[in-house]
Amino acid sequence: MKKLLAMLISVITMLCTSITALSYGWQGSGETGWWYGTNAENTSWCSDGWNWIDDNGDNYAECYYFKNDGYILLDGQAPDGSIVNKSGQWVVDGVVQSIYVGAEQTQQNTAETQAEINETQANNNKTGVSVEDSYIGNRNSKIFHRQGCASVGKMKDSNKVGLSSRDSALSNGYRPCKNCNP
Repeated sequence: MKKLLAMLISVITMLCTSITALSYGWQGSGETGWWYGTNAENTSWCSDGWNWIDDNGDNYAECYYFKNDGYILLDGQAPDGSIVNKSGQWVVDGVVQSIYVGAEQTQQNTAETQAEINETQANNNKTGVSVEDSYIGNRNSKIFHRQGCASVGKMKDSNKVGLSSRDSALSNGYRPCKNCNP
């Protein structure tokens, strides 16, 4: 009887822990679709457009398009013409687009991080570097960076060069940044 009671308590504890652990981050299924909860109470989630999310903790966020109902778009074309792969990640010429969000960033996609990313993209657009450019090169140092690298923020706008791919950067004589390791 004690073993049965102990096993029952273990199962209940595991179920409660599992439910708590899934209260933010990716939720859903292949049948109903996937959404990304942004808080532990599961009262808010990503919806209505693009969101950068570092869902695997590698300090690089990938961009996902969320529909009005909060579900991600999979393997298709977003309203702005951008393409997403079968995992829902934004791709250009088959390459998943990502930005460096830093070691201090958690898996949760916070509003502060989204604002910083949007500001970086807006600044890049002012310099002639487009969102389609996967990397940003420094024409003086001949070093190329991921778009969200801290070194890009220190670079003069006149020195920024948009680069469409890693291969393109290397073939044009650029070397990878040692901080963001593109």
